[in-house]
Amino acid sequence: MILGQAAYKARYEGLHPWFKEAFDFIERCKYTSLEPGEYAIAARDIYALVQRYDTLSEEEAGWEGHRKYIDIQYVLSGEEAQCYAPISQVEEGATYCEESDLLHCKVKNYTKLLLSQDQFAIYYPEDLHKPKCAVNQSCRVDKIVVKVAFR
Repeated sequence: MILGQAAYKARYEGLHPWFKEAFDFIERCKYTSLEPGEYAIAARDIYALVQRYDTLSEEEAGWEGHRKYIDIQYVLSGEEAQCYAPISQVEEGATYCEESDLLHCKVKNYTKLLLSQDQFAIYYPEDLHKPKCAVNQSCRVDKIVVKVAFR
């Protein structure tokens, strides 16, 4: 898991062959108004989900993990808490959907992160996360989640 700021994104671009392309897409989106939805960047190897939502209570938000993709969760506006836990903290009863690459689970122990405008979190397959959590009260968040194939 990596927590970063847009001003230092170049430090992370070399960590994966498609990270630069992912951050370039995010940069372009900051100056256009894309509607929420899915956008192809490089077929299924890298694509983006543009999201707009009101944050939820921590109890309402759900834990997730992925096996095939790395998530770059970039906040364009608003703020949200995200919870993070290593995969070793998953509780029994987790379910994985191969088609959507989505692991639904509960965890034993976790760390809470705060993301606001121009901050991002990068989650690898070993990183469980619970995004969309309200900080103090619910607020509107505009976010881009870039899905990068894990290799």
